[in-house]
Amino acid sequence: MSRVLSMPVQFGVFLFLLLYSSASIVFAEEVGPLGYGQEGHESSLESDRPDFTEGPTPITAGHLQLEGGYGFSYDDRAGAENVRQSLPQFLLRIGILQDIELRLSWEGYIRDSIDSDFFDKTTNEGGSDISVGIKQRIFSQDEATFDFSYIAEVVLPIGAHAIRAEEVEPELKLIWAYELDEEISLAGNLNFAAPVDSDDRYLE
Repeated sequence: MSRVLSMPVQFGVFLFLLLYSSASIVFAEEVGPLGYGQEGHESSLESDRPDFTEGPTPITAGHLQLEGGYGFSYDDRAGAENVRQSLPQFLLRIGILQDIELRLSWEGYIRDSIDSDFFDKTTNEGGSDISVGIKQRIFSQDEATFDFSYIAEVVLPIGAHAIRAEEVEPELKLIWAYELDEEISLAGNLNFAAPVDSDDRYLE
């Protein structure tokens, strides 16, 4: 059994300081630049987790939203059993301008184990990479036939050695949604990425 253990404590400290400073700005008594400190929230809560499609609506300027969860996947094919777990899957969304939000994503602590009939069980665990990007709404259903937004982000390889990406990986998501009525809506994502495998970058 091989085992690799690492955890980017620095990122945890960075996330705490960012949350503390952002919250101090948001709950200030007076309205500041970019709408920070304004009272109330004009729209209902819409999260990007834990589903497979991202929502088209950015966070209102002057507000932030922290989402999280627990991930578990199991795959048993070709004589190999693969179990992957991750926690806390943080996604911090900060409204910085009208229809634009800043996004910081950290999957957190990952444990990835493979047990095969052909070789010893292997377990890799440690802190994940982080993703930094923006979401911008291009137009809403009130302005056109449907809502349309995009997310542009990059994955920064700062995680544990056995977990992290080989290089910086850009990603682009095109997001659309159409509301049929107050309870039913249709939505979809078209995703593009350029990961690196064995020093070769490819598109998917």
